[in-house]
Amino acid sequence: MLVGMVGMLDPPRVGAADAISMVRASGVDVKLITGDAQETAQSIASMLGLYCSPHDSCLSGAQIDSMTEQELELVIRQVSVFYRASPRHKLKIVKALQGIGEVVAMTGDGVNDAVALKKADIGVAMGLGGTDVCKEAADMILCDDDFSTMTAAIEEGKAIYHNITNFVRFQLSTSVAALSLIAASTMFHFENPLNAMQILWINIIMDGPPAQSLGVEPVDDDIIRQPPRDVRQPMLTVRLMVDILCSAAIIVLGTLFIFYKEMSADNKITPRDTTMTFTCFVLFDMWNALSCRSSRKMIWQIGLTR
Repeated sequence: MLVGMVGMLDPPRVGAADAISMVRASGVDVKLITGDAQETAQSIASMLGLYCSPHDSCLSGAQIDSMTEQELELVIRQVSVFYRASPRHKLKIVKALQGIGEVVAMTGDGVNDAVALKKADIGVAMGLGGTDVCKEAADMILCDDDFSTMTAAIEEGKAIYHNITNFVRFQLSTSVAALSLIAASTMFHFENPLNAMQILWINIIMDGPPAQSLGVEPVDDDIIRQPPRDVRQPMLTVRLMVDILCSAAIIVLGTLFIFYKEMSADNKITPRDTTMTFTCFVLFDMWNALSCRSSRKMIWQIGLTR
């Protein structure tokens, strides 16, 4: 005799699908690891947008056990859902992703997740439902247990790196320009275009506030959507060095031109000549600070008052 039938549904959190979509748009590949059956895992993954195309595939814990590390590394990029997975399978998945050069962030809330969280490059624990052992092993704790919070962390990380790069570009281009200006003047047997007080003023007063402003500059959405950079890539890339040298060359050539034009009238260095040279250098420096606000857009595209 049929007494009754009970249906149970444990759907994803509201907003989880949108958060995953935002994370994937910024170049992060999201994978679902669960201990549920294949049908349940595929259903949840389809709700989250992780199992939509024919190229997406599933892998069970038993299949992971039957694979070598090399075999798992060959197929893990195409796998978006792992079902019937235990804590030891999570550890194998983390190792396989790291083996192909990926930077891995792992989320978890239980005691058994601690090993995988510790092994991952970034371990993320749940603050509300997570155990103390899990929190100790993690690098980051989500206080609201909401995956969408991770999108803010990713955006903040990219913004900080972008602003540091702009800061380095501005500081180095100004320093290289000041040194090159003195060196070029000596090489062409000119008098020193800037005195010690003016150089000190440039380094402390004119470089300090703009550099601090670049550190808190709001970042455009196109920077956020850029794919993750290679962790082996140095901060001073070839492109950044070229930008620094080009900015320094413009400052030096423009300042030397003004210095030579002012000096050529009487062939003597007067306070007026050094003042004009100093003013020209400072103006170039300020425009350099504005151009360093973004490496992808012009000044008029991002606006002067943003």
